[in-house]
Amino acid sequence: YMVQYKIIDKKISTKEVHRALRSWHNLSGSKNSMLENMMIVQQMRNEFQGDQNVADHRKITNQILKEGIEILRERDNECAEILLRRFINDMTIVAVSIKLDLSQDQVNRRQREGIELLTEILLSKESKIREQRAEYQYSRLDIKVSEEIFGNKKVLEQVSEKLLSFGESEILVITGIGGIGKTTIANAVAKEAIANFRFNGLLWIRADANSSWMKNDEFSEKMFFQHLANRLGIKNNTQENISFVVREHLAKYPHLLIVDNISTEDDLDSLIKTIKGIANPSKFIITSRRKPRPDSDVFVMVVPELSKENARELLISQTKKIEHKEIAEELVENLDEIYSIVGGIPLALKLFVGLLDILPLSIVLKEMREVNFSDVDSMYKHIYWRSWNVLSKSAKDILIGMIQSSELGVTFDNILAFSQKDRKRCISALNELTVRSLMDWQGDIENRRYGIHQLTMTFLQMDIVEWPLK
Repeated sequence: YMVQYKIIDKKISTKEVHRALRSWHNLSGSKNSMLENMMIVQQMRNEFQGDQNVADHRKITNQILKEGIEILRERDNECAEILLRRFINDMTIVAVSIKLDLSQDQVNRRQREGIELLTEILLSKESKIREQRAEYQYSRLDIKVSEEIFGNKKVLEQVSEKLLSFGESEILVITGIGGIGKTTIANAVAKEAIANFRFNGLLWIRADANSSWMKNDEFSEKMFFQHLANRLGIKNNTQENISFVVREHLAKYPHLLIVDNISTEDDLDSLIKTIKGIANPSKFIITSRRKPRPDSDVFVMVVPELSKENARELLISQTKKIEHKEIAEELVENLDEIYSIVGGIPLALKLFVGLLDILPLSIVLKEMREVNFSDVDSMYKHIYWRSWNVLSKSAKDILIGMIQSSELGVTFDNILAFSQKDRKRCISALNELTVRSLMDWQGDIENRRYGIHQLTMTFLQMDIVEWPLK
């Protein structure tokens, strides 16, 4: 099924706006009279310099209300004037009726109409801010294109429930074999958190050999905090207080932080110990092929393989990608054998279909049938080598160049530069790689960034260029 998320619009009522107006002069009023659930209020508080008290919060709410009344004046001057006199000038119904030459019933009716219009104005401003916030947070995800997820609905529901809840499971570890879809699931639940505006911000951090916080392929707590500070935009920090300022920032502005692709048990254990002190109220999602230690006290979700039916759906879907829809019938006819060899691993199934772009199904199956795979890694190695051997030279050159790509991916211009290919040849090679599921892209049509799966990276490093020996 396709995971689609609609922005959750948490409406405010005319009753809440009326309560806020009535509390205009109450500088020690309760929180439920300050429109605290509105993002426009939260945003203005975040922009406020220095410490804040209840009086400061009241002034911020009043400023938002007053700006709304000024907009209202352009639509209905009389309603705006009544709200101004009743709540800001603290005049009685009787006094306002005399001043404006209206009956008390007219003042009451026009006041109700004014509050309704003011509520609409505030909701319009709120909607724009929510859309901007969601768009910005979506831009920080690892996968920006709509990714179809086959199966694993229960996994998504359980992780989402833990992520959106308060007061529990600040650290969630999504684990499973390589290519099972851990990153895709993390991306999907992050989208749901964005749609619900559960967090002030979102940060996606990918672990690989080029990560600044992986020193000599080992996790560095000091460098990790520095990386967080840089990505969060925290300034005026020193190495001595770096962990403190990051902790303070994440406490004041709760974030969702996804740390993707932790490769070893030691790194996973070190990361969990490091973030336990900064994870509440912020939350972390970690994806790893490794399981945390039993005493880690974190929520763990093991992603299972796809069922045969879900594998069938994925295979058929992939035939559209390689533009060979006629292969779908062959895949269904040979589903039992394909599933017995490849299993229900999404990436392996995609790479398998990618081979069919240039090789007949009978040959691919025959070759795989003749190889006695000892484990999943040996199966991947076979598929990767077969995929590599049928690539064009241009595609091979670009794929090798991707070894040096950052966690944010690379642009088309970057690829043009490091590959030294002409534009036409580069486009052809990128199409070849994406069709074979050896490269992914993110962003929109105008602003694509290309990247490769960590298993693809590992194959290139260990089998093609013997990284880092050459």
